[in-house]
Amino acid sequence: MSTAISDISGCTKSTDGSSLTIIGLANSQPFAFKMNPASPDGKPDTFTSIEYYATSKTVKPVYKTFGAAFLDNKDVNDGK
Repeated sequence: MSTAISDISGCTKSTDGSSLTIIGLANSQPFAFKMNPASPDGKPDTFTSIEYYATSKTVKPVYKTFGAAFLDNKDVNDGK
């Protein structure tokens, strides 16, 4: 990944410990990625970002992230 991460506003580890989800800002745009914390290369498994659309020199969107992330591989209530 060659994106400069400027702010991490939330992260969580799955209940089985097999994944870590992180949300924040990179290049002033929101992102979320999921990775295996035991992976030797440290690369994300998935990376999602919101790109600017229909902007101009006078119209610039401002993104902010708040709170935390929760993404689990299995339902915490029934394990499925």
